[in-house]
Amino acid sequence: MTLLLKPGSGRNIILRDQSQPAFYPPATVAPVAADIYVHYSDEPPSAARFVRSYGPGEKVTIPHNPATDRNLVVRAVARSAQGTAEVSELHDASAFTVLFQREASAPSVVQIGASTQGAIKLSVTGFTQYARARRVRIADDAAMTVNVRVDVIEYGVGLVPTVYQLQRQTSAGQSAQTVYVRISHSSAGVNGPWSPESPAEAFTFADSTGSGGTTGDGSDVPRDSYEIA
Repeated sequence: MTLLLKPGSGRNIILRDQSQPAFYPPATVAPVAADIYVHYSDEPPSAARFVRSYGPGEKVTIPHNPATDRNLVVRAVARSAQGTAEVSELHDASAFTVLFQREASAPSVVQIGASTQGAIKLSVTGFTQYARARRVRIADDAAMTVNVRVDVIEYGVGLVPTVYQLQRQTSAGQSAQTVYVRISHSSAGVNGPWSPESPAEAFTFADSTGSGGTTGDGSDVPRDSYEIA
């Protein structure tokens, strides 16, 4: 901006603004390193353990193979070339949760023997020694939308049985009843995540005379025991 002062006579005085605008550093700069910390999802950020510092483009590798699956929280603290940390508290650091679920396959479900009017014994296989919870969905239709009930059971690592007793919900002594069942497992507990479900399989409870129920050739022999390191 130029200001011109013109007196009535004599020489004119010209004033020109020679000041420079205030300098503001960029709001963000590219970090030169990131400090990586990890802690379990059921632990506070203060319990985080330092892994190491990684440079731009480096791949973060964290060995993690517990017998009991627990979700892991990874926190990153960026640092500038001067070593200044992005945040002063780990609670404020960028974080994401790695979900651990080693049950990646749908189990197989086969009936054991003949149905009774009140119960059906099912053989469940196709899950690992790391499974610790089972979810059973039962419905009156194959789409699993009518009269749905869910049975979620926590057993503990290596203790999930291969036999599941399907109980009739209506009072015994009635006609035969068909239900559909889908089963999944979790190595992280009753809150999941869960493996893919088994296909919807139809099983029929017998009537009051013991007739009309389904039968199967599944085995009720327990699976092998596993040593958990």
